[in-house]
Amino acid sequence: MSATQVAALTSSQVASLSSTQIAALSTADLATFSTDEIAAISAAALSGLSTGNIAALSAGQTATLTTSQVAALSSSQIEASSSAQIAALTTSQIGALGSGQAKALSRDSIAALSAGQIAALSTKAATGLTSTQIDALSTAQVEALTSTQIASLSSTQIAALSTADLATFSTDEIAAISSAALSGLSTSNTAALSTGQIAAMSAKAVAGLTSAQIAALSTGQIAALSSIQIAALGPTQVPALSTEDLATFSTDEIASLSLSAISGLSTEDISNLSSDQLQAITAAQVEALDAEQIAAVISAYQSF
Repeated sequence: MSATQVAALTSSQVASLSSTQIAALSTADLATFSTDEIAAISAAALSGLSTGNIAALSAGQTATLTTSQVAALSSSQIEASSSAQIAALTTSQIGALGSGQAKALSRDSIAALSAGQIAALSTKAATGLTSTQIDALSTAQVEALTSTQIASLSSTQIAALSTADLATFSTDEIAAISSAALSGLSTSNTAALSTGQIAAMSAKAVAGLTSAQIAALSTGQIAALSSIQIAALGPTQVPALSTEDLATFSTDEIASLSLSAISGLSTEDISNLSSDQLQAITAAQVEALDAEQIAAVISAYQSF
């Protein structure tokens, strides 16, 4: 068929074409298709489009694809799409992308996404983004991520975020990061979190912080922790606290330390506790201390 004959096809006829027939069309043939005719191609038939023909579609034609058609595109077809074509997709079309399709987006295509398109990505698509793609996001794009999307991110993806990116996270978004994903925070990014962001972390998230991350926190950040968060600290985290950090603990916070956590206090830490802090140590906590720690408690008491 000539391009003229192809141009004469109706939307109903186009809708009846198979993937084999669609594959036989040239770039020039497809260029004659109206937006209605493009939308009429069945999702199954769309698989017949070569990557070359996909790349040749106009932005206008791409924008008329139905969500079913978009969802049916292969990773290779998505990869072949230009940044202009991806930028032309509606939020509904973007929302139809799956994990494998999102992973196939080029850095240029990722950079072309609007804030609205970023927010429209499904959690399945968000989890498919590679660390390279996360790194390609602008700070404005990261700011557009929803709490639900953030909750789906992995530690590798969190590790790809910059300090500026994390600064855009609201307290709700910080709270949405899973404890497993938080392990991806570098010590420099951990140290850059605001006191409000620190206070927003769940107790489970705090319990998941590494000793290196705890050590990276400033005294001001430690002071922002609540009794509930402090109660979640473990025996490997407490030794990472400095004398200055421990000095910020209220008597209630000292009393809230778990038995395993208080056993992590060094004798030096104990000797630097204030008299009020020492008096706040419960009988149960004392029983969790070893002989050297108990001796340090007695010695500290005698110094007052």
